[in-house]
Amino acid sequence: MGEGTIKTMLKVLKEWEWVTITRKGVELTDFGRSSFLGFGLEFTQIFNSKYAVGVYQQGIIVRGGAKDVTNGMKQRDMAVRNDAEGASVFIMSEGKMIFPANWNLDEQDPAFASELRATGMSEGDALVLVGADTEHVAKAAAAAVGLAMR
Repeated sequence: MGEGTIKTMLKVLKEWEWVTITRKGVELTDFGRSSFLGFGLEFTQIFNSKYAVGVYQQGIIVRGGAKDVTNGMKQRDMAVRNDAEGASVFIMSEGKMIFPANWNLDEQDPAFASELRATGMSEGDALVLVGADTEHVAKAAAAAVGLAMR
């Protein structure tokens, strides 16, 4: 995205009282944070270099998002378009932790499946694990993917 697009987006978010803009940077307001959470998105700290490349990784749970995932490529491509190195998607379907399209993590990588469950995922949820060279990019790309899945 270009500088003008970013400035316009920030202007709108400020008008909606979702962010405050100071010399130190941009920060979500309490209202912005609760509005973001109202989308059914939840950041979660998880790191696994087997499934996502990048020095920094950010997970985002998309409540009810499993229905939007076929093979995870759409979500990975969205992350990459937002400057991430890559992303992997995991869904909970029929009580199983799945790495789409059909790799059963409970059987193939039970330790990681357990770690994913510990994030609070529920039936029908998706978790996108985004990797990037900076923490900021990982978080921003995860948010972009999560919002695109809404």
